[in-house]
Amino acid sequence: MATPALYFDGHRSHPHPVVIHFDDIGNLSIKGGRELSLHFPFAGITVAPRLGNTPRALHLPDGGLLEVADNDLIDDLLRRLGGHRNLVHRLESRRLNVLLAFVVTAIGTALFALQGIPLIARAVAFSLPLQGLASLQEEGLDLLDRLGFVAPTRLPPARQEEVREIFARVAASIEEGGHSLRLELREGKRLGTNAVALPPRTIVVTDQLVELVKDDRELLAIFAHEAGHHHQRHHLRHLLEGSFMTALVVFVSGDLSAVNSLLATVPTWVLQLKYSRDFETEADRFATDFLLAAGEKPDHLATILLRLEAAGDEEAKTKPEEGGESASPITSYLSTHPETAARAAAILEASRAAAATP
Repeated sequence: MATPALYFDGHRSHPHPVVIHFDDIGNLSIKGGRELSLHFPFAGITVAPRLGNTPRALHLPDGGLLEVADNDLIDDLLRRLGGHRNLVHRLESRRLNVLLAFVVTAIGTALFALQGIPLIARAVAFSLPLQGLASLQEEGLDLLDRLGFVAPTRLPPARQEEVREIFARVAASIEEGGHSLRLELREGKRLGTNAVALPPRTIVVTDQLVELVKDDRELLAIFAHEAGHHHQRHHLRHLLEGSFMTALVVFVSGDLSAVNSLLATVPTWVLQLKYSRDFETEADRFATDFLLAAGEKPDHLATILLRLEAAGDEEAKTKPEEGGESASPITSYLSTHPETAARAAAILEASRAAAATP
């Protein structure tokens, strides 16, 4: 069995045209002109897997390398002397095998992204100490102030004291490792009617939100919801999930540059939005459980969420380019929050179930 090949001696990049010959037991002879004559046993040769019709690489015991264009000859040799060494090519050359591999990889990747990453991120987040996030708390609040999203609160001192007393009911119940929740009242210039949880333990509430509530138990419900984000370590889990998604893209594609490609960015972005919606659902569940344990009805949370949505719609009317459209299945899927009506319905259902329990 003889065929032409290119020989690289392992010292220089320049190839030598040679003729190679395999005897009946696979021993290799290499001939190249008058001076080049090499011999190697088959057992010492490493044959690279076949990739289509690209030249096959044969790694030699002395560090040299052969490039052989006649893949069929090498395949015949492997079948005679060691068929298992050609298993990869046999699998890759059948379309059904390729299709099955693609389906298994796609399903496995999707399951890991949807279920595995959130579980791993949660486990890691709860294993890390809160002290490491302390600097983020001050930096996040300072950033909101400097960028003009908020300004010093304008609430009357008496009302501020009432709000802090309501907040204390929540803070006292979820103190963790000596770290208490901290309330920051701000006038929501660009932030508007809102409440924001900043890592690791700060909750920022705007004057507009305080003025929106018609019952202080609604404010208690909002505090419980934001406390749920802290209790479940959603900020840290969000960062970890983003990192794990990036690692998954690199692992599946085998290319670090694929992280910035549109094909990888869009699914990653959509999954991150799903993770955010799951966090909101967890925070709603935490607030519901807190209110029930405190002897309050979760209905107050549903009420303020619906009123917040209505207030947001009113604000959007002053910015036509941002709103005015009803939620569609697509826009709902591309949102960081679940639909408010669905959230309110789930909360009210939990409230009715608790009331029906003896």
